[in-house]
Amino acid sequence: MLVLAMGIVWLAAAEAQPAGVSKAAAVEIMGYLPSKGFTPSGSAEHFVGKKLFDYMNGGAELYLAYGFVDLAVREYEFEGENAFVALYRMQNPAGAYGIHLTAASGQKMGLGEVPAIYSRGMISFFKGKFYVRVVSRSQESGEKSKSFLSRLARSTVLRLPGSAKSPIRIKSLLPDGYTPGTLRYLVNPETARTIWFGDEGRIVLSEKAWALTAFYPEKEGDIQLTRASYPQKEAAVSVCRKLADELGLSPKNDPKGCCEAKGKGSDELYHAISVRGASLGWVAAAPDETTAVTWIKKINLAK
Repeated sequence: MLVLAMGIVWLAAAEAQPAGVSKAAAVEIMGYLPSKGFTPSGSAEHFVGKKLFDYMNGGAELYLAYGFVDLAVREYEFEGENAFVALYRMQNPAGAYGIHLTAASGQKMGLGEVPAIYSRGMISFFKGKFYVRVVSRSQESGEKSKSFLSRLARSTVLRLPGSAKSPIRIKSLLPDGYTPGTLRYLVNPETARTIWFGDEGRIVLSEKAWALTAFYPEKEGDIQLTRASYPQKEAAVSVCRKLADELGLSPKNDPKGCCEAKGKGSDELYHAISVRGASLGWVAAAPDETTAVTWIKKINLAK
C-alpha cells in the first residue's frame, strides 16, 4: 500500500500540516517522491503556502504568484553522488507550466513523453499540476551525475499524474524565432515583476487577463513581443489606451472601437500596440517604427 511505503517520517510530516493542505493531500504529494530503487540520504520535507519562504532564499514570491500550493523535497545518494527531488504542486497545470518557463533555458532532453530541460546539474520539467526540479549536489556535473539525475527524473515522471502538454498554444499566438529561455506565460502583475519594472505589468495584466511574452533578436538588439487576452473587447481597448499613455504614445481609435498606437516612446525606443477583438499585441524596444509595425503584424490577434 502507498501509505505503508512512505514510512514513519512522511506520515509524521503529514500529521503536522499547516492549514491549507489536508493530511490526505500531504500524504499524496510525499508519495510521488522516488522511493523504490533509490537510497534517501535524508528525511522528506514538506512546505505549504508561504512556508516556501523557509525553503527558498529568494524567488518564493514568483512561485506564489503562479499559484503555489505545497512542496515535497527529498535528497538521494548513489555511489558518492547526491541529488534532491523537489515537487512543487501548483493550483493548476497552467501555473506549473508558467513557473517551468521561468527556468526553461538549457539543453532539451526527453523523459519518455515528457520534455525536460537540463542545465548546470539540474533537470526540470512540468507534468499536470507539478513543476519538478531534480538537482545535483555534486561540485561537477559530469555524465555520472547526469545519469543519476535522469534516473531520478524518470522515476518521478512515472509516479506523477497528469499530462506534460502545454496548456497554451504558443505557436498559434506568437511567431517562431524567440530567444530560447525568454518565453513567459504571465497570469497577473506579480508574475511579470522581472519582465517590466514600471507599471506595464499592472496595466497589461488586469483582472482575468493573461499574456505570452518573449524576446526576439534584431540587428540592433532584442525586441519584445507580447500577446495578451482579455474577457471582453472593451477591456483590451482600455488597456491599449492606458499602455499608450504609460509609454508616451498617442493612441488612435477607429470607428469600430479598436485601438492602435505606434511611434517613439518616452524611453526613446519605438513601440507598436494593436487591439483586435479581446486580444492585444505589443511590440516594445524596436529600433524604428517600421520594425515595430512589421513585427506587430506577426502576432496572432485573431484567436
